[in-house]
Amino acid sequence: REEDVRRIVDGLPGHVFTTTVSGETDFINRRMLDYFGRSTAELEDAERDGTVHPDDAPRVFTNWRRAVET
Repeated sequence: REEDVRRIVDGLPGHVFTTTVSGETDFINRRMLDYFGRSTAELEDAERDGTVHPDDAPRVFTNWRRAVET
């Protein structure tokens, strides 16, 4: 069941997130939320919220958009 899978993934010792096919955030595990000290809603707009270092942001988000499109 989906809730069982989410509970297991929530307990993993790494950062895990899933998105829809259109690239919208679907799930972020607890470890990742704790690491960034933000809620799921706050992390959904990573392109504008400073989650990714400004020097890396253009490359990261260009690659992300390309991955979602293809």
